Amino acid sequence: MQRIAIGISILGLTIGLYYFVSPPAAVTGLRDAIIRGDSIELGDRVDFTRVRQSLKEQVNTLILGKSYQKLASTPFGSFAIGVASKLLEGMLDSFVSPAGLADLAKGRIPSDGPSAPEPSRDPSMPEPSGKTEPPEQPFARARIDRESLDRFSAWVPADGGGEIRFVFRRQGLGWKLTEIILPTNH
Repeated sequence: MQRIAIGISILGLTIGLYYFVSPPAAVTGLRDAIIRGDSIELGDRVDFTRVRQSLKEQVNTLILGKSYQKLASTPFGSFAIGVASKLLEGMLDSFVSPAGLADLAKGRIPSDGPSAPEPSRDPSMPEPSGKTEPPEQPFARARIDRESLDRFSAWVPADGGGEIRFVFRRQGLGWKLTEIILPTNH
């Protein structure tokens, strides 16, 4: 009888530990995959179809807003929506890439495609003096909120205000990023 009680206690402790440790571990695993640019691991950790769809809906709402119904009812409006949709797909490709995910996870919302490259330094010039800060890691400023047994969100403060929300859903015993919600002030 004592063995059963010990077994149940150990099982309860394991489940409780998993409940508290697995969300931060999932965010850390995604961060590491982003930093390495590991497309296979990113595919295991991100549902790209669902993330792309959630971003597409948000950007459509942001760009077209309430005028969507009016535009869709006219031939020229339908054409404009089609052109905007193609342009939007290109922009979404920059969001849903290792570099785009890294920017979002650092609180930066890409606006004009990929970020500008760093200016090259003349090797004959001396190194600048002073301390340089290491580059910020993805999800460095994230806070994690458990929403239910099968969903949690990582909230990253956005540079322009508000927060970018990364929604993770349970897939078996692991977690997968299924949605990115941009702040409404962008």
